Amino acid sequence: MPRKISLSIIGLLAVYSAAVFSWWLYHWWTRDARADACEPCLPPGVALLAEFVEREADQIPGMDSRPNPNAITVRAKLMELNAYCKDGKIYDSSGTEVRFYRRTSRPHHPQPGNVGSQRFFEETGHRREKEAVELEELRKQFRAVEMWDPKYPI
Repeated sequence: MPRKISLSIIGLLAVYSAAVFSWWLYHWWTRDARADACEPCLPPGVALLAEFVEREADQIPGMDSRPNPNAITVRAKLMELNAYCKDGKIYDSSGTEVRFYRRTSRPHHPQPGNVGSQRFFEETGHRREKEAVELEELRKQFRAVEMWDPKYPI
């Protein structure tokens, strides 16, 4: 009698494990498909395979061919958000609309005595302050994804 009980418990555990694995596989598989289905809803200039970093501190200097280990693709971010496309807009898993916001790269440091370089540095600083305000306003209504270039020129 105890042997039959232990076999039935093992059988139930096997069925339960198969069900959990099937559920996980289904959601993992459809997450990929949902991210790919978002491509027509992406704004102009943003592609599924475009790489970016989410924080300025994650940028690396130099424009050579070495990859940035912190960079992710738009597709990976959409999968992370469990995003889906509806009526030409992208939404995250909680139903909040997702907007992509491209940030400018770090400014070059001004060279001493070079007036043009100093002016460029100041203009870039003003533009970045304006971007910060725009991003804050965007975050009040949407799920804003900050997109920094993975690399910046030195």
